[in-house]
Amino acid sequence: MGTIKIIGFDEDGNAQRLKIRIARILDYDPVTGADKENIRDSLGVSPDATGLVRDDIGSGAGEVSVNQMLGSLAYQSAEAVSAGTVSADQIGIGTSTPSYELEVQAANARVASTSDGGVVNHLQSTATTGFVGTHTNHPLALKTNGSTRCTIDSTGRVGINQTSPGSYNGSADDLVVGDAVGHRGITISSGSGNSGNIYFADGTSGDAQYRGYIGYNQSSDIMSFGTGASTQWQISSGNLVAYAAGVGIDFGSGASTTLDDYEEGVHTTTASPASSGSITLATSYDGLAYTKIGRSIIVTGQLQVSSVSSPTGSSVIFTLPTSTLNLADFSGGFGAGAAFRDDSSGTWSPISCAAGEGSNQLFAHIDASTVEANDQFRFSVCYQSA
Repeated sequence: MGTIKIIGFDEDGNAQRLKIRIARILDYDPVTGADKENIRDSLGVSPDATGLVRDDIGSGAGEVSVNQMLGSLAYQSAEAVSAGTVSADQIGIGTSTPSYELEVQAANARVASTSDGGVVNHLQSTATTGFVGTHTNHPLALKTNGSTRCTIDSTGRVGINQTSPGSYNGSADDLVVGDAVGHRGITISSGSGNSGNIYFADGTSGDAQYRGYIGYNQSSDIMSFGTGASTQWQISSGNLVAYAAGVGIDFGSGASTTLDDYEEGVHTTTASPASSGSITLATSYDGLAYTKIGRSIIVTGQLQVSSVSSPTGSSVIFTLPTSTLNLADFSGGFGAGAAFRDDSSGTWSPISCAAGEGSNQLFAHIDASTVEANDQFRFSVCYQSA
């Protein structure tokens, strides 16, 4: 006689194995609808779209439930199922055909665990957000080779190679790089034709996004420093350059103590008699070199007369690079400076010179009628510009 093993369920939903020995096995017949109805009546369950449903089946450890299929192994109830160890080559959650050892496909998914001290750790993804972290007052650490490389503390401060960013000054501890050991730093890598920037913002629209900034342009090799959403200074070819008009070095407080201009060059000057006639300078001897630091201008140079035409007057007038400072009490005028004249005799004689206020005219006090071709003049004067 043959032996047949049959798995059945008792009235409590527990699986039972039965052995039946019969003398002859009849032909198998398909299960009819009446057979299925008799099974449901016997188990006290009802059908739904996914299987058989009975609330009190599968609620205890070791019970086999009948609602929802666990692969080809068993059925799972709508209630929780626990297992000490699950082993499989591939596990799919939300998918019946996983491509990886563990694959989750779900609009909302979360992995939560409770470790020592009651720290609740989460790995969660929703349709709009995803996060890894803790739901309690504890930091999150990322490690490599057994050492902590990045720490996010419970208030959101971040430490790179730093486990306690909150130990630093509260005005700048949102990101702390380094642990005070060895060389540490931050690199901003941008394209060769682009720029790398650090912005200081007080809003999210318009120039509030970059009220202050530091930027480096890779194509021009220029570093810019901005305040008030505008570039104020630049470092170019090693030089600190005032980019904005009126920007300078403030040695005290206010415009009166600000050094905001530096300039140097050669000014092409002209000469003319105070009264009438003309004096023409040689084109190769008509330049005065000047250096402008703030409002102070130093002028030096040697001039030579190429021709004259009946000059008259008590002085000869030479033009300056800029006008003198114009003040109400006439503080802008000057009478200082070194001036010499060579009257073609080869002998240099000192002469006096002065400039009025708010004017670019330098008066050399000599009789204009005595000036001749090939006469030379040398100047070294300093004055305040307008």
